[in-house]
Amino acid sequence: MTFGWIVRWCKQVSGYQDRLLGGKSMILCGDPGQLPPVADKPLYHAVPTNSIGEQGYVTYQMFDNVVKLDVNQRVQGNDPEQTQFRELLLRLRKGESTVDDWKLLLTRQPLKISNLSEFNDATRLFYSNEEVANFNYENLVKLQKPIAQINARHSSATARKIPADEFSGLQPVLYLAKGAKIMLTMNLWPTVGLCNGATGTVEYFIYENNHHPPDLPIAVVVKFDNYRGPSLCQTLSNYVPICPINVTTQSLDGFHERQQLPLRLAWAITIHKSQGLTLSKAWINIGKKESCPGMTYVALIQTKRGG
Repeated sequence: MTFGWIVRWCKQVSGYQDRLLGGKSMILCGDPGQLPPVADKPLYHAVPTNSIGEQGYVTYQMFDNVVKLDVNQRVQGNDPEQTQFRELLLRLRKGESTVDDWKLLLTRQPLKISNLSEFNDATRLFYSNEEVANFNYENLVKLQKPIAQINARHSSATARKIPADEFSGLQPVLYLAKGAKIMLTMNLWPTVGLCNGATGTVEYFIYENNHHPPDLPIAVVVKFDNYRGPSLCQTLSNYVPICPINVTTQSLDGFHERQQLPLRLAWAITIHKSQGLTLSKAWINIGKKESCPGMTYVALIQTKRGG
């Protein structure tokens, strides 16, 4: 948790509220300083755009207890550099940035960094999906390894056209190669580090006999950066087989299913996708202007240090 998060919970009561939530207590976590939903409105918006949004807004009004967290748990430390960065973020969040804040950020330009080589493996954050796709493809080609096109299995022709976000991030087509930097897109085993946003490197592909790309593999073996669970063997520490996952979604014409590996290339991700992640280091390109309010703040808040 970082500062500014709001925690709300719903009391267990009888009547409509109890029936609506299935008799369960519920906790919602959010931060008004983060980016709004893409092509939609936040749950608390008083003018929903559709019937589902109206139901969500009515349900949201039932949450009547609020706890505000105002301590930045990500950017810790009392040394001058950390204190300066933490105060810069607080002003940026409120839209109160100073000229000195801008000058400080300018010192982190690539041309002014003496240890730039240390950022060669840093995750790149871009505003647009197009920039992310281009950068990831360029790095995939640079590996000079065979590129595997992996097609998802779908339950219907309609399912093939449904965006990945509606299938918990599962892509209709995935391009991978040995040595590719990837990111996990689901929480598989959070207690050992296999959570949404965990990064690693593709090491092996495992296929059934007589099967090969673009078929789905049995598994892709990934060496994760911060995995803390059991290993395949003593010589393969941090190696984890990731298998295809089934996700079902509902549309107006019924239920649809996609089966795919819960992975994505991760040399670069969008600033939107970085929300909730903690990055040890990042290379940020916000473009020539802030395309939507909070973009720069969200990009900078994902790192632990400002230097």
